[in-house]
Amino acid sequence: MLAREGIALDGVVLLRRVSFQADEPKDALALASYIDTHITESRRRAVSPDRVP
Repeated sequence: MLAREGIALDGVVLLRRVSFQADEPKDALALASYIDTHITESRRRAVSPDRVP
């Protein structure tokens, strides 16, 4: 879904280590928050001149 919208994450290791329950509203909000954080950090690292791999 993210790729379809032109959004790329530079890593998903942390997202794969956390489980979410589809029927838990709080889990949906937590997942959205994690993804938002990863998008923000991926974009920050992509434009940062002192990018560390």
